[in-house]
Amino acid sequence: MNILVLDTSTWALAVAVSCQGTLAGEINSYISKNHAVRLMPAIDYLLASIDLTPRDLDLIAVGSGPGSYTGVRIGVTVAKTLAWTLKLPLLGLSSLQAIAQNQAQFDGLIVPLCDARRGQVYAGVYRGRVSAVSTSNTNQEVPPVKSDGSPAYGRLQRNSKAIPPQHGSWLAEPVAQDRIQPLEQLLDEVERQLKGTALFIGPGLAVHGETVRERLGNRAILADEVTSCITGRALAALAWHYRANMTRDIHSFAPRYLQLAEAEKKWLEKQG
Repeated sequence: MNILVLDTSTWALAVAVSCQGTLAGEINSYISKNHAVRLMPAIDYLLASIDLTPRDLDLIAVGSGPGSYTGVRIGVTVAKTLAWTLKLPLLGLSSLQAIAQNQAQFDGLIVPLCDARRGQVYAGVYRGRVSAVSTSNTNQEVPPVKSDGSPAYGRLQRNSKAIPPQHGSWLAEPVAQDRIQPLEQLLDEVERQLKGTALFIGPGLAVHGETVRERLGNRAILADEVTSCITGRALAALAWHYRANMTRDIHSFAPRYLQLAEAEKKWLEKQG
């Protein structure tokens, strides 16, 4: 199974292709530029680099939020368009879980954060170092496969340094549902569950990191900026693990915003 994954829910852009649970290639961009302009060229370049075409894909997976309204819309719209055009199933992934998956080897609670403004955060609570059983059946590198069944050998595939053989064997498993809530409420919840240290990760740390540190002290580990960005390989690992949840109901697939956009809120207020 060849899976294309993508996420534009934050200022970072992530695209990857996995083949039978093995990473074939990825593009991660940490420049805050227009995702609408850069996403399709990144997908085209990546597929060409590993000698695949869109017709060789079996599944489209997308980070469906929460995150930036505009960013989430861009990623979901592109994913739905590709799935509809290519007649492929679609899989939605939690963008917060993708952030947590960057540090899935952490033995403890992982708390991904994105700023939601007005003292609120998009957050999830995950437990790291959970065995990802679905990755255990890929014990060697599996090359990409074309639609005619022949192996594909692109420039990235031949570069063993660029392509790790596997995603890894750990999963960041959900402990609680993704939500939007005041940061202090989230910290109350984490504190009640905490038995050791918790790893806080995500772009929300740029705004809320100091508050987390002041509240939890040395019980909180704050991830660095690069680690906090969604990566193609994290998405690919989640897509392979959750592939059974794919849907062919493309039209009904919707982003996970978790709250109304500011313009929608103001409009509703005016309506009384």
